[in-house]
Amino acid sequence: MKSKKRTGLWRESSPQIIDMMILFLLISTSFLWAENLCYENGKVELLLDYEALKRTLVFTTYEDLSGVDSVFIARHEPKWSFRRGDKILLDDVGFLNYVGMTREAGIFSAEREREIKRKRVQLFMGLPAGAVLVGAGGWWLNKARENRSSELLDYGASAVMVLSGIGIMYAVIKGYLGSIGTNYTEHKITYQQALSTVDRFNKLLKVRCRE
Repeated sequence: MKSKKRTGLWRESSPQIIDMMILFLLISTSFLWAENLCYENGKVELLLDYEALKRTLVFTTYEDLSGVDSVFIARHEPKWSFRRGDKILLDDVGFLNYVGMTREAGIFSAEREREIKRKRVQLFMGLPAGAVLVGAGGWWLNKARENRSSELLDYGASAVMVLSGIGIMYAVIKGYLGSIGTNYTEHKITYQQALSTVDRFNKLLKVRCRE
């Protein structure tokens, strides 16, 4: 005797579908909350490394620093009269044209670091979320086959979940790799050229320091 075909998981599993949709919304909400959290707390800062500055100096424009609130000296240099961690307001600094945002010059943009952290949060939340969607899609497809479902909606739902999961994982991996590979380097000058500008650089840095 032939077994009767079932009408489909979509109609039989309405409560489970609702639960999965709620779970997906919770994951998405947590994802966005963690992303926005990285933009809160603290000002945008620059970390200056004098030793690295002696090796290379990078020119940039004022627009590149428009989102920067303050700078920090990373290492002590006697003739600069700054202690490590001293804070200098950009309003007091006259060397904006001599500051670049590149790791090679030892100058770190907090905005860039914040972007990397944001992408890292997306990566660690997006990968599990994508994996859950792929797994749910596979489970749904397997159950549809076991129940000999005759509805295309079941297979379509499975395909959407799998493709969405793969898309999320691809997006967060690509975003993270793109953030750590970002290069803010402008026009480099040679070691000798950098040394020749140290005195002028030093004069420009004779500004008020906050205690």
